[in-house]
Amino acid sequence: MIREGRVSGGYDQLMKITRKFLNMSRELGRPGNRLVILGEGNTSAGVNDETFLVKASGTQLEHLNEDQVAHVRFDKILPMLDESLSDEVIEERLLAARVNEKGLKPSVETTFHGWLLRQEGVNFVGHTHPVEVNKILCSDAAPLFAENRLFPDEIVCCGPKSLLVDYVDPGSQLGAAIRAGWQEFTRDHGIAPKIILIRNHGMIAVGLRRNRCWCLPSWLPRRRRSSTVPGPRVRLCLCPRRRCSGSKIGWMNTTGRNN
Repeated sequence: MIREGRVSGGYDQLMKITRKFLNMSRELGRPGNRLVILGEGNTSAGVNDETFLVKASGTQLEHLNEDQVAHVRFDKILPMLDESLSDEVIEERLLAARVNEKGLKPSVETTFHGWLLRQEGVNFVGHTHPVEVNKILCSDAAPLFAENRLFPDEIVCCGPKSLLVDYVDPGSQLGAAIRAGWQEFTRDHGIAPKIILIRNHGMIAVGLRRNRCWCLPSWLPRRRRSSTVPGPRVRLCLCPRRRCSGSKIGWMNTTGRNN
């Protein structure tokens, strides 16, 4: 539930951002895109320096409406990244972060959304579980997928590399892991990542505009399909070398497991 509350920016601006946020969320949740299943995935958008919007817990991106959007405060969310909290306390803190105390509970992954929206050039965040991408993220090929590019346009769209984060249970611990990975990535490469890949979980796309958050998840499955040969078992090789035996990756069946 959206309410202006005692924050700067004005109601008209809030509703403009809300409309963009809902359009992005519904596009990511469209079944034909194969980016999420049922209640999977979550999205967020910055409102101003004080607050942001995030998908409410238990809702579906495809049908997200204004009443299913949580309007939360940065200063209530960000401290959770540095605290060890029980599930009960996390739920209490998420509820306490709402601008409108009658609104729905924010997503359990609100902490990483809040932190990412504080980074330069990030106004929108889209977290999805693309079927084709997760086939790789659930395999030993994940590092090569994150570090190599197959097409020139992919570098422009997705950046020269993606940030790869090991699996962590959703919540403030995942938020802390993403923060640490982002900081290390920017220190090592001199640029921020455009895409965050989470092993055995999914991906996060960030951008100044909402279209970045649905274009990037749509691009990676295309790349995944372009790097395989149809059949019950496909050979996947993302090595930058022109000729490669594929011995480091081997054969991958359609479930994404290495054999």
